[in-house]
Amino acid sequence: MIGCTKPAALEHVLRTLNVNDHLRGIQPYDEDARLIALFATLVDAYARESLLADALAEAFPDARGADLLDLVGVRDALTANGPLDPLVPLVPAGDDVSPAVLRDIAVRAITALVFPEIPPEAPKRTNARTVRDTGRFWPFVRGTLQEPAWSQTKAKTAEARTRLWSAAIAQLFLHRGNILSALGFFGVPETAKGAGQDPRSLKVLLLGAEAGDATAWAALVQRMAPALIHAPQAFITAGQGSEAGDGRKGVRRTPKSALAALTLAYTATSAPNISRALLLAFAKAVLEHPDATQPPEAEDGEPLVCYGERHWVEGRTPITAGMVIAPDTEGRPTHYVADKSWFDETFPVELGRPAPGSPGSTTTSPTAGTSTDPTATTVHGAPPADPHDQLATLRRELPARVELVEGGYQQAVDSAHTLMTDFEEAHRVRVQLGEDALPAEQRIEWMEKLTKVRAAAQASVTTLEQVEALILQV
Repeated sequence: MIGCTKPAALEHVLRTLNVNDHLRGIQPYDEDARLIALFATLVDAYARESLLADALAEAFPDARGADLLDLVGVRDALTANGPLDPLVPLVPAGDDVSPAVLRDIAVRAITALVFPEIPPEAPKRTNARTVRDTGRFWPFVRGTLQEPAWSQTKAKTAEARTRLWSAAIAQLFLHRGNILSALGFFGVPETAKGAGQDPRSLKVLLLGAEAGDATAWAALVQRMAPALIHAPQAFITAGQGSEAGDGRKGVRRTPKSALAALTLAYTATSAPNISRALLLAFAKAVLEHPDATQPPEAEDGEPLVCYGERHWVEGRTPITAGMVIAPDTEGRPTHYVADKSWFDETFPVELGRPAPGSPGSTTTSPTAGTSTDPTATTVHGAPPADPHDQLATLRRELPARVELVEGGYQQAVDSAHTLMTDFEEAHRVRVQLGEDALPAEQRIEWMEKLTKVRAAAQASVTTLEQVEALILQV
Protein backbone atom coordinates (compact mmCIF):
# COMPACT_ATOMS: atom_id res chain seq x y z
CA MET A 1 0.00 0.00 0.00
CA ILE A 2 1.55 3.29 -1.11
CA GLY A 3 1.84 5.82 1.70
CA CYS A 4 0.92 3.33 4.45
CA THR A 5 3.41 3.23 7.31
CA LYS A 6 1.81 0.18 9.01
CA PRO A 7 0.39 -2.21 6.37
CA ALA A 8 -0.43 -4.83 9.01
CA ALA A 9 -2.61 -2.38 10.92
CA LEU A 10 -4.45 -1.38 7.74
CA GLU A 11 -5.01 -5.04 6.88
CA HIS A 12 -6.48 -5.67 10.33
CA VAL A 13 -8.84 -2.69 10.05
CA LEU A 14 -10.08 -3.68 6.59
CA ARG A 15 -10.64 -7.29 7.66
CA THR A 16 -12.53 -6.21 10.77
CA LEU A 17 -14.79 -3.94 8.74
CA ASN A 18 -15.53 -6.67 6.22
CA VAL A 19 -16.15 -9.35 8.83
CA ASN A 20 -18.64 -7.12 10.63
CA ASP A 21 -20.44 -6.11 7.46
CA HIS A 22 -23.75 -6.43 9.31
CA LEU A 23 -22.73 -3.31 11.25
CA ARG A 24 -21.51 -1.22 8.31
CA GLY A 25 -22.36 -1.47 4.64
CA ILE A 26 -18.76 -1.43 3.47
CA GLN A 27 -18.76 -3.77 0.48
CA PRO A 28 -20.29 -7.10 -0.54
CA TYR A 29 -18.60 -10.07 1.17
CA ASP A 30 -19.79 -13.65 0.61
CA GLU A 31 -20.24 -16.12 3.44
CA ASP A 32 -17.14 -18.24 2.79
CA ALA A 33 -14.82 -15.24 2.60
CA ARG A 34 -16.37 -13.68 5.71
CA LEU A 35 -15.85 -16.87 7.73
CA ILE A 36 -12.27 -17.26 6.47
CA ALA A 37 -11.49 -13.70 7.50
CA LEU A 38 -13.15 -14.31 10.86
CA PHE A 39 -10.95 -17.38 11.40
CA ALA A 40 -7.85 -15.30 10.56
CA THR A 41 -8.99 -12.82 13.19
CA LEU A 42 -9.35 -15.69 15.68
CA VAL A 43 -5.80 -16.89 14.99
CA ASP A 44 -4.54 -13.32 15.39
CA ALA A 45 -6.34 -13.13 18.75
CA TYR A 46 -4.51 -16.24 19.95
CA ALA A 47 -1.18 -14.81 18.75
CA ARG A 48 -1.84 -11.36 20.21
CA GLU A 49 -2.38 -12.87 23.67
CA SER A 50 0.69 -15.16 23.27
CA LEU A 51 -1.55 -18.24 23.51
CA LEU A 52 -1.10 -19.74 20.03
CA ALA A 53 1.95 -21.80 20.96
CA ASP A 54 0.37 -22.96 24.23
CA ALA A 55 -2.85 -24.02 22.51
CA LEU A 56 -0.96 -26.04 19.89
CA ALA A 57 1.36 -27.61 22.48
CA GLU A 58 -1.69 -28.74 24.45
CA ALA A 59 -3.37 -30.17 21.35
CA PHE A 60 -0.24 -32.09 20.27
CA PRO A 61 1.27 -33.74 23.35
CA ASP A 62 3.47 -36.04 21.22
CA ALA A 63 4.93 -33.26 19.04
CA ARG A 64 8.62 -33.54 18.29
CA GLY A 65 9.24 -29.88 19.17
CA ALA A 66 6.25 -27.63 19.85
CA ASP A 67 8.60 -25.06 21.40
CA LEU A 68 10.38 -24.66 18.05
CA LEU A 69 7.33 -23.35 16.17
CA ASP A 70 7.62 -20.38 13.85
CA LEU A 71 4.37 -18.72 14.90
CA VAL A 72 4.28 -16.38 11.91
CA GLY A 73 4.65 -19.32 9.56
CA VAL A 74 2.06 -21.31 11.53
CA ARG A 75 -0.40 -18.45 11.24
CA ASP A 76 0.13 -18.29 7.48
CA ALA A 77 -0.20 -22.08 7.16
CA LEU A 78 -3.47 -22.26 9.07
CA THR A 79 -4.99 -19.35 7.12
CA ALA A 80 -3.83 -20.66 3.69
CA ASN A 81 -1.39 -17.78 3.22
CA GLY A 82 1.69 -20.00 3.14
CA PRO A 83 2.91 -23.61 2.95
CA LEU A 84 2.30 -26.19 5.68
CA ASP A 85 6.03 -26.71 6.35
CA PRO A 86 6.01 -24.61 9.59
CA LEU A 87 3.79 -27.33 11.11
CA VAL A 88 6.57 -29.94 10.96
CA PRO A 89 7.51 -29.48 14.69
CA LEU A 90 4.00 -30.72 15.57
CA VAL A 91 4.55 -34.07 13.83
CA PRO A 92 5.26 -36.87 16.36
CA ALA A 93 8.84 -38.07 16.58
CA GLY A 94 9.43 -41.09 14.37
CA ASP A 95 6.62 -40.33 11.91
CA ASP A 96 7.42 -39.49 8.31
CA VAL A 97 6.62 -35.97 7.15
CA SER A 98 4.33 -36.07 4.13
CA PRO A 99 1.68 -33.74 2.66
CA ALA A 100 -1.08 -35.97 4.06
CA VAL A 101 0.46 -35.86 7.56
CA LEU A 102 0.90 -32.07 7.48
CA ARG A 103 -2.66 -31.57 6.26
CA ASP A 104 -3.90 -33.78 9.11
CA ILE A 105 -1.85 -31.70 11.55
CA ALA A 106 -3.41 -28.53 10.12
CA VAL A 107 -6.94 -29.93 10.47
CA ARG A 108 -6.27 -30.93 14.08
CA ALA A 109 -4.78 -27.52 14.84
CA ILE A 110 -7.76 -25.67 13.37
CA THR A 111 -10.13 -27.91 15.31
CA ALA A 112 -8.24 -27.25 18.56
CA LEU A 113 -8.35 -23.48 18.01
CA VAL A 114 -12.05 -23.35 17.09
CA PHE A 115 -13.22 -25.90 19.68
CA PRO A 116 -10.81 -25.46 22.63
CA GLU A 117 -10.92 -27.80 25.61
CA ILE A 118 -12.06 -26.45 28.97
CA PRO A 119 -10.95 -27.80 32.37
CA PRO A 120 -13.14 -30.51 33.96
CA GLU A 121 -15.76 -29.31 36.38
CA ALA A 122 -14.63 -29.32 40.02
CA PRO A 123 -16.84 -31.19 42.49
CA LYS A 124 -19.21 -28.95 44.43
CA ARG A 125 -18.55 -28.84 48.17
CA THR A 126 -21.21 -26.29 49.11
CA ASN A 127 -24.53 -25.09 47.77
CA ALA A 128 -23.05 -21.70 46.93
CA ARG A 129 -23.25 -20.59 43.31
CA THR A 130 -19.99 -21.12 41.43
CA VAL A 131 -18.77 -19.86 38.06
CA ARG A 132 -17.56 -22.53 35.64
CA ASP A 133 -13.86 -22.26 34.82
CA THR A 134 -13.64 -22.12 31.01
CA GLY A 135 -9.85 -22.17 30.86
CA ARG A 136 -7.47 -19.85 29.07
CA PHE A 137 -8.55 -20.33 25.45
CA TRP A 138 -12.36 -20.44 25.42
CA PRO A 139 -12.86 -16.77 26.48
CA PHE A 140 -10.81 -15.54 23.52
CA VAL A 141 -12.85 -17.66 21.11
CA ARG A 142 -16.06 -16.35 22.61
CA GLY A 143 -14.88 -12.74 22.47
CA THR A 144 -13.64 -13.00 18.89
CA LEU A 145 -16.77 -14.71 17.62
CA GLN A 146 -19.04 -12.49 19.76
CA GLU A 147 -20.87 -15.42 21.32
CA PRO A 148 -23.04 -15.46 24.47
CA ALA A 149 -21.86 -16.70 27.83
CA TRP A 150 -20.69 -20.28 28.25
CA SER A 151 -23.90 -21.30 30.01
CA GLN A 152 -25.94 -20.03 27.03
CA THR A 153 -24.25 -22.19 24.41
CA LYS A 154 -27.08 -23.50 22.20
CA ALA A 155 -27.53 -25.24 18.87
CA LYS A 156 -27.34 -21.94 17.00
CA THR A 157 -23.91 -21.25 18.47
CA ALA A 158 -22.74 -24.77 17.59
CA GLU A 159 -23.91 -24.37 13.99
CA ALA A 160 -22.14 -21.01 13.60
CA ARG A 161 -18.92 -22.45 15.08
CA THR A 162 -19.15 -25.49 12.75
CA ARG A 163 -19.56 -23.22 9.72
CA LEU A 164 -16.44 -21.33 10.74
CA TRP A 165 -14.52 -24.59 11.16
CA SER A 166 -15.70 -25.89 7.79
CA ALA A 167 -14.68 -22.70 5.95
CA ALA A 168 -11.23 -22.75 7.56
CA ILE A 169 -10.72 -26.43 6.70
CA ALA A 170 -11.81 -25.93 3.08
CA GLN A 171 -8.77 -23.74 2.42
CA LEU A 172 -6.50 -26.78 2.78
CA PHE A 173 -7.99 -28.52 -0.29
CA LEU A 174 -7.82 -27.81 -4.00
CA HIS A 175 -11.39 -29.01 -4.63
CA ARG A 176 -13.57 -27.09 -2.19
CA GLY A 177 -16.99 -28.51 -1.49
CA ASN A 178 -19.95 -26.85 0.17
CA ILE A 179 -19.01 -25.74 3.69
CA LEU A 180 -22.52 -26.72 4.82
CA SER A 181 -21.52 -30.36 4.29
CA ALA A 182 -20.02 -30.35 7.79
CA LEU A 183 -23.21 -29.33 9.61
CA GLY A 184 -23.86 -31.76 12.42
CA PHE A 185 -20.24 -32.84 12.84
CA PHE A 186 -20.01 -30.75 16.03
CA GLY A 187 -22.82 -30.21 18.50
CA VAL A 188 -23.40 -28.27 21.68
CA PRO A 189 -21.12 -30.52 23.83
CA GLU A 190 -18.14 -30.00 21.50
CA THR A 191 -18.79 -26.27 21.29
CA ALA A 192 -19.04 -25.85 25.05
CA LYS A 193 -16.44 -28.34 26.29
CA GLY A 194 -14.10 -28.89 23.36
CA ALA A 195 -13.76 -31.24 20.41
CA GLY A 196 -12.00 -33.96 22.42
CA GLN A 197 -9.67 -35.07 19.63
CA ASP A 198 -7.79 -38.35 19.70
CA PRO A 199 -4.09 -37.43 20.16
CA ARG A 200 -2.83 -40.40 18.13
CA SER A 201 -1.17 -39.75 14.78
CA LEU A 202 -2.43 -40.99 11.42
CA LYS A 203 0.15 -43.78 11.37
CA VAL A 204 -0.91 -45.07 14.78
CA LEU A 205 -4.62 -44.80 13.94
CA LEU A 206 -4.17 -46.79 10.72
CA LEU A 207 -2.23 -49.47 12.58
CA GLY A 208 -4.83 -49.51 15.32
CA ALA A 209 -7.68 -49.91 12.83
CA GLU A 210 -5.75 -52.72 11.14
CA ALA A 211 -5.22 -54.34 14.54
CA GLY A 212 -8.96 -54.36 15.29
CA ASP A 213 -9.29 -51.23 17.44
CA ALA A 214 -12.76 -49.77 16.83
CA THR A 215 -11.88 -46.53 18.64
CA ALA A 216 -8.96 -46.00 16.28
CA TRP A 217 -11.27 -46.41 13.28
CA ALA A 218 -13.80 -43.95 14.74
CA ALA A 219 -11.03 -41.37 15.23
CA LEU A 220 -9.72 -42.08 11.73
CA VAL A 221 -13.16 -41.39 10.24
CA GLN A 222 -13.17 -37.99 11.95
CA ARG A 223 -9.78 -37.25 10.34
CA MET A 224 -11.12 -38.40 6.94
CA ALA A 225 -14.24 -36.22 7.10
CA PRO A 226 -12.76 -33.07 5.49
CA ALA A 227 -11.30 -35.12 2.63
CA LEU A 228 -14.67 -36.80 2.10
CA ILE A 229 -16.25 -33.36 1.64
CA HIS A 230 -13.58 -31.62 -0.44
CA ALA A 231 -12.97 -34.21 -3.15
CA PRO A 232 -13.46 -34.17 -6.95
CA GLN A 233 -16.28 -36.64 -6.32
CA ALA A 234 -17.67 -35.56 -2.95
CA PHE A 235 -18.74 -38.43 -0.69
CA ILE A 236 -20.48 -36.23 1.89
CA THR A 237 -22.76 -33.45 0.67
CA ALA A 238 -24.76 -30.74 2.38
CA GLY A 239 -27.88 -32.89 2.56
CA GLN A 240 -29.91 -34.79 0.04
CA GLY A 241 -33.38 -36.18 -0.49
CA SER A 242 -36.49 -35.37 1.44
CA GLU A 243 -38.17 -36.73 4.53
CA ALA A 244 -41.48 -36.51 2.66
CA GLY A 245 -40.71 -39.54 0.49
CA ASP A 246 -37.76 -41.44 -0.94
CA GLY A 247 -39.34 -41.70 -4.37
CA ARG A 248 -39.76 -37.97 -4.83
CA LYS A 249 -36.32 -36.62 -3.97
CA GLY A 250 -34.30 -39.64 -2.96
CA VAL A 251 -33.29 -41.08 0.38
CA ARG A 252 -32.92 -38.45 3.08
CA ARG A 253 -29.29 -38.26 4.24
CA THR A 254 -27.56 -35.66 6.37
CA PRO A 255 -23.77 -35.26 6.61
CA LYS A 256 -23.86 -36.71 10.12
CA SER A 257 -25.69 -39.80 8.82
CA ALA A 258 -22.98 -40.45 6.23
CA LEU A 259 -20.24 -40.13 8.85
CA ALA A 260 -22.09 -42.42 11.26
CA ALA A 261 -22.58 -45.10 8.62
CA LEU A 262 -18.87 -45.10 7.76
CA THR A 263 -17.97 -45.31 11.46
CA LEU A 264 -20.33 -48.18 12.28
CA ALA A 265 -19.34 -50.11 9.16
CA TYR A 266 -16.21 -51.22 11.01
CA THR A 267 -18.18 -53.30 13.52
CA ALA A 268 -21.38 -53.95 11.54
CA THR A 269 -22.26 -57.60 11.04
CA SER A 270 -25.22 -56.88 8.76
CA ALA A 271 -23.05 -55.69 5.86
CA PRO A 272 -21.41 -58.74 4.23
CA ASN A 273 -19.99 -56.62 1.40
CA ILE A 274 -17.89 -54.52 3.80
CA SER A 275 -14.57 -55.83 5.07
CA ARG A 276 -11.72 -54.38 7.11
CA ALA A 277 -9.52 -54.55 4.01
CA LEU A 278 -12.03 -52.46 2.04
CA LEU A 279 -12.31 -49.87 4.80
CA LEU A 280 -8.54 -49.49 5.25
CA ALA A 281 -7.90 -49.29 1.50
CA PHE A 282 -10.59 -46.62 1.17
CA ALA A 283 -9.24 -44.65 4.14
CA LYS A 284 -5.66 -44.62 2.81
CA ALA A 285 -6.83 -43.54 -0.65
CA VAL A 286 -9.05 -40.77 0.73
CA LEU A 287 -6.31 -39.34 2.94
CA GLU A 288 -3.82 -39.23 0.06
CA HIS A 289 -6.04 -38.15 -2.85
CA PRO A 290 -5.66 -34.35 -2.38
CA ASP A 291 -1.95 -34.68 -3.21
CA ALA A 292 -2.42 -36.58 -6.48
CA THR A 293 -1.16 -34.80 -9.59
CA GLN A 294 -2.17 -37.44 -12.15
CA PRO A 295 -5.53 -39.13 -12.78
CA PRO A 296 -5.81 -42.66 -11.31
CA GLU A 297 -5.29 -45.61 -13.64
CA ALA A 298 -6.42 -49.21 -13.46
CA GLU A 299 -3.75 -51.85 -12.95
CA ASP A 300 -4.62 -53.62 -16.22
CA GLY A 301 -4.79 -50.36 -18.18
CA GLU A 302 -8.53 -50.44 -18.83
CA PRO A 303 -10.36 -47.08 -18.69
CA LEU A 304 -11.98 -46.09 -15.40
CA VAL A 305 -15.55 -44.84 -15.06
CA CYS A 306 -17.43 -43.40 -12.11
CA TYR A 307 -19.43 -46.04 -10.28
CA GLY A 308 -22.69 -44.14 -10.69
CA GLU A 309 -22.10 -43.83 -14.46
CA ARG A 310 -21.12 -47.43 -15.16
CA HIS A 311 -24.28 -48.01 -17.22
CA TRP A 312 -24.00 -44.76 -19.15
CA VAL A 313 -22.88 -44.65 -22.74
CA GLU A 314 -22.39 -40.90 -23.19
CA GLY A 315 -21.83 -37.90 -20.96
CA ARG A 316 -19.51 -39.60 -18.51
CA THR A 317 -17.49 -37.51 -16.08
CA PRO A 318 -13.81 -37.26 -17.08
CA ILE A 319 -11.37 -38.92 -14.70
CA THR A 320 -9.20 -36.25 -13.07
CA ALA A 321 -6.43 -36.12 -10.49
CA GLY A 322 -7.57 -36.73 -6.95
CA MET A 323 -10.31 -39.24 -7.72
CA VAL A 324 -10.32 -42.45 -5.67
CA ILE A 325 -10.56 -45.94 -7.14
CA ALA A 326 -13.24 -47.99 -5.40
CA PRO A 327 -11.72 -51.03 -3.61
CA ASP A 328 -13.28 -54.49 -3.49
CA THR A 329 -13.80 -56.59 -0.37
CA GLU A 330 -10.15 -57.71 -0.51
CA GLY A 331 -8.92 -54.11 -0.66
CA ARG A 332 -7.82 -54.40 -4.29
CA PRO A 333 -8.64 -51.61 -6.78
CA THR A 334 -11.56 -52.15 -9.15
CA HIS A 335 -12.36 -50.58 -12.52
CA TYR A 336 -14.65 -47.94 -11.00
CA VAL A 337 -14.03 -44.56 -9.44
CA ALA A 338 -15.64 -44.17 -6.04
CA ASP A 339 -18.32 -41.48 -6.09
CA LYS A 340 -21.41 -40.54 -4.10
CA SER A 341 -23.39 -43.41 -5.57
CA TRP A 342 -20.74 -45.93 -4.53
CA PHE A 343 -20.51 -44.43 -1.04
CA ASP A 344 -24.28 -44.43 -0.47
CA GLU A 345 -24.61 -47.98 -1.79
CA THR A 346 -21.67 -49.32 0.22
CA PHE A 347 -22.52 -47.40 3.40
CA PRO A 348 -26.31 -46.98 3.30
CA VAL A 349 -28.40 -44.89 5.66
CA GLU A 350 -29.56 -47.99 7.55
CA LEU A 351 -25.95 -48.76 8.47
CA GLY A 352 -25.81 -45.54 10.52
CA ARG A 353 -28.58 -46.77 12.81
CA PRO A 354 -27.15 -49.32 15.29
CA ALA A 355 -29.32 -52.36 15.84
CA PRO A 356 -30.94 -52.83 19.26
CA GLY A 357 -28.71 -55.83 19.98
CA SER A 358 -25.47 -54.33 18.69
CA PRO A 359 -22.40 -54.06 20.95
CA GLY A 360 -22.65 -50.31 20.92
CA SER A 361 -26.17 -50.24 22.38
CA THR A 362 -25.86 -52.68 25.29
CA THR A 363 -23.20 -53.58 27.79
CA THR A 364 -22.40 -57.28 28.23
CA SER A 365 -20.08 -59.21 30.47
CA PRO A 366 -16.48 -59.61 29.22
CA THR A 367 -16.89 -63.38 29.50
CA ALA A 368 -20.16 -63.58 27.58
CA GLY A 369 -20.10 -65.93 24.63
CA THR A 370 -16.86 -67.67 25.68
CA SER A 371 -18.37 -71.01 26.69
CA THR A 372 -16.55 -74.12 25.57
CA ASP A 373 -19.80 -75.78 24.54
CA PRO A 374 -19.86 -75.85 20.69
CA THR A 375 -23.65 -75.57 20.68
CA ALA A 376 -23.71 -72.55 23.01
CA THR A 377 -24.98 -69.22 21.78
CA THR A 378 -24.08 -65.65 22.63
CA VAL A 379 -26.14 -63.42 24.90
CA HIS A 380 -27.89 -61.98 21.82
CA GLY A 381 -28.95 -65.42 20.55
CA ALA A 382 -26.47 -65.48 17.66
CA PRO A 383 -24.22 -68.53 17.13
CA PRO A 384 -20.67 -68.22 18.45
CA ALA A 385 -17.88 -67.14 16.16
CA ASP A 386 -16.30 -69.79 13.97
CA PRO A 387 -12.84 -70.69 15.34
CA HIS A 388 -11.45 -70.72 11.80
CA ASP A 389 -12.67 -67.15 11.25
CA GLN A 390 -11.30 -66.14 14.64
CA LEU A 391 -7.86 -67.56 13.79
CA ALA A 392 -7.87 -65.85 10.39
CA THR A 393 -8.82 -62.54 12.00
CA LEU A 394 -6.05 -62.81 14.59
CA ARG A 395 -3.45 -63.67 11.97
CA ARG A 396 -4.55 -60.65 9.96
CA GLU A 397 -4.45 -58.26 12.93
CA LEU A 398 -1.32 -59.47 14.74
CA PRO A 399 1.23 -57.82 12.37
CA ALA A 400 -0.26 -54.39 13.06
CA ARG A 401 -0.30 -55.10 16.80
CA VAL A 402 3.38 -56.06 16.71
CA GLU A 403 4.17 -52.80 14.92
CA LEU A 404 2.18 -50.82 17.48
CA VAL A 405 4.14 -52.42 20.33
CA GLU A 406 7.38 -51.72 18.49
CA GLY A 407 6.47 -48.05 18.13
CA GLY A 408 5.46 -47.79 21.79
CA TYR A 409 8.72 -49.32 22.98
CA GLN A 410 10.75 -47.04 20.74
CA GLN A 411 8.95 -44.03 22.17
CA ALA A 412 9.67 -45.28 25.69
CA VAL A 413 13.36 -45.74 24.87
CA ASP A 414 13.55 -42.22 23.44
CA SER A 415 11.82 -40.81 26.52
CA ALA A 416 14.29 -42.58 28.84
CA HIS A 417 17.24 -41.25 26.82
CA THR A 418 15.82 -37.72 26.93
CA LEU A 419 15.31 -38.03 30.69
CA MET A 420 18.92 -39.12 31.17
CA THR A 421 20.16 -36.21 29.05
CA ASP A 422 18.11 -33.74 31.10
CA PHE A 423 19.45 -35.08 34.39
CA GLU A 424 23.03 -34.96 33.10
CA GLU A 425 22.52 -31.33 32.06
CA ALA A 426 20.98 -30.47 35.44
CA HIS A 427 23.94 -32.10 37.25
CA ARG A 428 26.46 -30.22 35.10
CA VAL A 429 24.78 -26.85 35.67
CA ARG A 430 24.48 -27.48 39.43
CA VAL A 431 28.19 -28.29 39.73
CA GLN A 432 29.09 -25.26 37.61
CA LEU A 433 27.02 -22.92 39.80
CA GLY A 434 27.93 -24.60 43.09
CA GLU A 435 24.30 -24.96 44.12
CA ASP A 436 23.17 -27.30 46.90
CA ALA A 437 21.58 -30.62 46.04
CA LEU A 438 17.83 -31.13 46.12
CA PRO A 439 16.18 -32.22 49.38
CA ALA A 440 16.53 -35.92 50.12
CA GLU A 441 12.75 -36.40 50.22
CA GLN A 442 12.32 -35.24 46.63
CA ARG A 443 15.23 -37.36 45.38
CA ILE A 444 13.84 -40.43 47.13
CA GLU A 445 10.40 -39.82 45.60
CA TRP A 446 11.86 -39.64 42.09
CA MET A 447 13.95 -42.77 42.64
CA GLU A 448 10.92 -44.72 43.86
CA LYS A 449 8.96 -43.76 40.72
CA LEU A 450 11.81 -44.77 38.43
CA THR A 451 12.25 -48.04 40.32
CA LYS A 452 8.60 -48.90 39.62
CA VAL A 453 9.07 -48.00 35.97
CA ARG A 454 12.20 -50.17 35.69
CA ALA A 455 10.39 -53.10 37.35
CA ALA A 456 7.51 -52.76 34.87
CA ALA A 457 10.00 -52.65 31.98
CA GLN A 458 11.73 -55.81 33.19
CA ALA A 459 8.38 -57.58 33.53
CA SER A 460 7.46 -56.54 29.99
CA VAL A 461 10.74 -58.01 28.73
CA THR A 462 9.72 -61.36 30.23
CA THR A 463 6.34 -61.07 28.53
CA LEU A 464 7.97 -60.32 25.17
CA GLU A 465 10.17 -63.39 25.54
CA GLN A 466 7.04 -65.47 25.99
CA VAL A 467 5.52 -63.86 22.89
CA GLU A 468 8.64 -64.74 20.90
CA ALA A 469 8.17 -68.38 21.88
CA LEU A 470 4.48 -68.28 20.95
CA ILE A 471 5.22 -66.82 17.51
CA LEU A 472 6.77 -70.16 16.53
CA GLN A 473 3.48 -71.88 17.39
CA VAL A 474 1.04 -69.57 15.55
